[in-house]
Amino acid sequence: MLLGKKRGEPLVDLYRDPERLRALLPHGSRIARLPKLPRLPFIGELGYADVARVVTGNRRYYSRAERVLIDRLEAYLAMKRRGSLTAGG
Repeated sequence: MLLGKKRGEPLVDLYRDPERLRALLPHGSRIARLPKLPRLPFIGELGYADVARVVTGNRRYYSRAERVLIDRLEAYLAMKRRGSLTAGG
């Protein structure tokens, strides 16, 4: 699973090719001896917005402490989507 700034990362398509994936992995030739790889697509992708949507979707069911963590995670992911860092943090 790839977590990126947004969906549509070209790396995901690269890794969906089982032969190319085996070639790129350390000791990838050993994987050929294992049972078949899962059916495609077995490499997925999520963007930061997807993660924020999942954790905030059921926000009302969480405790206050969990909601505080969710708020901070959501703010962090929003900052990561913008790609900007301030001098203060």
